[in-house]
Amino acid sequence: MSEDMRPSAPDVTILVVTYNHAEFIERALDSVLAQRTRRSLEIVVADDASTDGNRERIEGWQARHPELVVRLLAPTANLGITRNYQRGFAAARGRFVAVLEGDDEWIADDKVERAVGVLERRPDLSMVAHRVLLFDDSSGEAMVIPETGFGTFLSEFSSEEIAAHNWFATFSACVYRAECLARVPAELFESRAYDWAINMAVTEFGPAGFLPQAMTLYRRHGGGAWSSQTRLDQARALRDAIPTYLEIFGSRLRAVLERRLVEADAEVRTLEASSESAPTRRLGKPVRAPIPRATGAAPRVSVVLTSYNNAPYVMETVESVLTQTMPDFELVIVDDGSADASWSRLADVTDPRVRMYRLEHNQGGATALNYGIQEARSALVAVVNSDDVWEPAKLERQLEVIDARPEVGAIFTAARLIGHSGESLSGQDVRALEEAFAQPNRSRAGWLRFFFEQGNALCHPSVLVRREFYERYGLYDNRLRQLPDFARWVTLVKHYSIELLEDAPLVRFRVQPNGGNTSHVSEEAVMRTRREHLAIMQGFFEDCPDDLIVEAFGDVLRQKSWLSSRERECVLTFLYLDIAAPFAREQGIRRLAARLGDPESARILAVRFGVTDLDLHRLGGGATDSPSAPPSAIGGKVESGAIRDFVSTYAPSRMLLGVLGRRLRRTSIQRWPAKILRQLRQPDSDQV
Repeated sequence: MSEDMRPSAPDVTILVVTYNHAEFIERALDSVLAQRTRRSLEIVVADDASTDGNRERIEGWQARHPELVVRLLAPTANLGITRNYQRGFAAARGRFVAVLEGDDEWIADDKVERAVGVLERRPDLSMVAHRVLLFDDSSGEAMVIPETGFGTFLSEFSSEEIAAHNWFATFSACVYRAECLARVPAELFESRAYDWAINMAVTEFGPAGFLPQAMTLYRRHGGGAWSSQTRLDQARALRDAIPTYLEIFGSRLRAVLERRLVEADAEVRTLEASSESAPTRRLGKPVRAPIPRATGAAPRVSVVLTSYNNAPYVMETVESVLTQTMPDFELVIVDDGSADASWSRLADVTDPRVRMYRLEHNQGGATALNYGIQEARSALVAVVNSDDVWEPAKLERQLEVIDARPEVGAIFTAARLIGHSGESLSGQDVRALEEAFAQPNRSRAGWLRFFFEQGNALCHPSVLVRREFYERYGLYDNRLRQLPDFARWVTLVKHYSIELLEDAPLVRFRVQPNGGNTSHVSEEAVMRTRREHLAIMQGFFEDCPDDLIVEAFGDVLRQKSWLSSRERECVLTFLYLDIAAPFAREQGIRRLAARLGDPESARILAVRFGVTDLDLHRLGGGATDSPSAPPSAIGGKVESGAIRDFVSTYAPSRMLLGVLGRRLRRTSIQRWPAKILRQLRQPDSDQV
């Protein structure tokens, strides 16, 4: 055939590498067939002289799909896994090579499209990998790995980082730029080159991108070349391979690989001493849950439900979502390593709209929520906790508003409080909390001012938010336990309008006893919230448009324009000092000290505002957190009352402000300390 008559090279080669996978190979090939992509594909199958009828299964599948470009490499004597990969890579004609091992399968039908899309947008990347679902074939247990990358939609790994730890669990999670694969040293294939070594070699020519979605089922079974080995066998194989890698990779990775060799040798000695022979992972008591498969067109809404040790409540929450009057949604459930019966109860859910993922180790509420959002496929995301309950029309009511208001970034609703058994809570304190959720609507500037002065008053499990907000401005900060949602809402109103269905308590918000959730009032929660609120206040105006600041705080700003970023910081420093807000005074003093430590800022303070180090001395001499704190030595504005000052400082969130305020108003100031301690230590039955 002449050169110009040869078929054009495809965009993507899907390389299926297989040996004795007759039990699984057709599922693997079907998952390739299911891929939805606009790119041209070829399928190259490298069967390493299987003896179990595997090749015959492949040929039968090929005959059933004559419309596909499938090249089954010619049979040879058994080459071994490394040489078989070498001939598979050499046969690939595509610009990109996506690998699938014959005992794995892809569980997202847009896996190829996503990965190749990233490589096309980012020509500096040599490869893209993603999370996998580690599936134990005998028990049916499945865990999401690796436990990294929960804070972003795309992470990057250098060859040094991959040498330090094999972050990518399997070849089946990897898509390579073909030109980088072609530059892998030939001598690497003369050794026992696992995916770890190939990925180290490829990323010498550019970092690896890492997508957070679990798009491959990585099967552990009795015939698996690696996963069936004991921890001791795996540790020995790794230790024995590293000296060869040291010779191949040279000086750049030498320090990292030498450390890995020491660690691997120590692990071998430890396992030999303990006679360790169990598989590398123990997935716990078997709970066979449906495999989550992200396929088909995206629905209107992705509902993200995070679960952690809420077995008594979680099925009521799930039912309240599945019975919504607006049925076009997917429910993404993320169990954050629950130690109770939560996961076994969830495993009984069979609704096709549900996808469930389990993290092997407890990671924290914000991380579990981030993972659910990373897995969400819809343009709109709703959030619900595993102990709260939605009213049936919740999504329908919110969609009516957000569809008609393209400038709105998120819709919230009011809420009513329920107790352990679902009973409605009553009393003055409960009304105060419910009133905190039933805020009037405000402009973006109005909400920014409210958040600065009052804190949070939006019910997190009521939100319906555009997914683009998380993609553009970031996910939740898992360093925050009490207030990760508040930190997001501060960022949200800097860029989007929000709407509150103030007359519609469409969420039943559960307040658990004994510290069962973050709504419980305890000394630990109060102190943790104080720390988190301070952290949020510190970065409150980051990435905030100047005109929004002027609109929100124009009545208290010392000047409404600035000529430089340093002058802006000086003006905002006085805002912290001049306005009555939680922790504002403390942050103002810290900011003023920092500004005075910068020579250019210090000159601005002296010339524009007449402020020097001596003013900081006077200001810093007073308390910043007590009801008796003196007025600011700069600006002369007094905080608005002892009750307000105490509540602003110690309330875990806006929700608790009404509770503490009411209780303190019923007590003389002299009795406050004793009252506060009794409130924090009172029996759980008295808590709200």
